Amino acid sequence: MDNLLPVETIMSTFPFTIMPDTSLSKINAIFEQHLFHHLPVVNELNILQGIISKEDLLRLTAVRHHFSNAGYDRISARDIMTDRVYTIAPEDSIEKAANILLDQYFHALPVVDHGRLVGIVTTYDLLKHQFRPATYIGNGFDY
Repeated sequence: MDNLLPVETIMSTFPFTIMPDTSLSKINAIFEQHLFHHLPVVNELNILQGIISKEDLLRLTAVRHHFSNAGYDRISARDIMTDRVYTIAPEDSIEKAANILLDQYFHALPVVDHGRLVGIVTTYDLLKHQFRPATYIGNGFDY
């Protein structure tokens, strides 16, 4: 496979996103209803603010008994998101994306163009590109 192709050829476009003030209960419901494992956090201009993984939420849920229900309900995306996010540009190579994911032990990498979220590329996208190129269809919401 041509790993020098731009990452935009394999990324999922228009990923499901949330706003920084999205409640923990809403985030939990989103993860329960969908198969993806990462939620980019954006502002009203679609500028990437952070990312939340399903694992982040599961860790917090595991210690929920330390919070009162009211305290737990006041936690929002901005409180738990990773706000220093590695990103990649749409024109960067698939090889570059793979190297970032491998070197940083990530499973998802937001794709941004001038700060605006335009997609997300995951380890699943890379595996599909490498091993099932004829059947690859973007926007599988597998991030």
